[in-house]
Amino acid sequence: MTREAAEASGLTAGTPVIAGAGDQVASFLGAGATTEGLIVDSAGSFSCFVSVSGEYKPDEEGSYDCLRSPHKSQYFLTSTLIGAGITHRWLRDLLGESMSFAELDAEAELADTRKAPLLFLPHLGGMGNPTLPHFRGAALGLGWSHSRAHIHRAFLESAALDNLRCLEKMQKHISGKNAREVRVFGGGAKSSLWNQIKSDVLNIPHVTLKRNDIALTGAMLLAGKAVGMYQDLHQAARKVNKVDKRFQPREAYAEYYKKLFPLYKRACRDLDGLFAGLKEI
Repeated sequence: MTREAAEASGLTAGTPVIAGAGDQVASFLGAGATTEGLIVDSAGSFSCFVSVSGEYKPDEEGSYDCLRSPHKSQYFLTSTLIGAGITHRWLRDLLGESMSFAELDAEAELADTRKAPLLFLPHLGGMGNPTLPHFRGAALGLGWSHSRAHIHRAFLESAALDNLRCLEKMQKHISGKNAREVRVFGGGAKSSLWNQIKSDVLNIPHVTLKRNDIALTGAMLLAGKAVGMYQDLHQAARKVNKVDKRFQPREAYAEYYKKLFPLYKRACRDLDGLFAGLKEI
């Protein structure tokens, strides 16, 4: 910092000024997304599902965005589920305003959608990847046998199915680098049921982290690297990240979701024109 800037700001001349990163990119770094094969799931108001790539691999269909990582020559292949956390709260208020998310989860855990399949499309605010602002949400297969718990569970499943939809596209561009673990953080990571469903749907282990200040951790790592506290961001990220809980895929559920996934993709494809028509009315 220059003397003139120091006098104007009240800080000390010579204070290092370091370029950081946006909140999401900082959070990806803070969660340890520094090696290919590791995925992070930012389960917040606008959920981001991110895979690390060693090359710039844009997708012509817009199935994900390709963001520059602060770590060496790496990129974040990023898909966004618009308003995932907002939709979660909207659904809670609609179905059981007086209930907590934990109480709804307890109900949904007992609702076996395998016996009464229900497909939810979570894109109430439009589809993020590819960008389809006219797209909307839907509940398909709804019947008299379904309860509040089934609808809530179907939403949790839909967010996981959308993560898988985007991962399928990402893996076409990072062949040979199979996903080995997904690190979940954000408000949605508080739901053990949701984390388990995601693990079952993707058939990949999911973990939560002991740290909650993930974006701040990423900013701290960048600052530490800039002033010489850390020589390598990868090693520093590994050091500050500790796993809290681990969720392993359950074979019986994974088989069910394997059958449900093609129907989810088909619904996203086939209903696009219908939602576009609704917008024109």
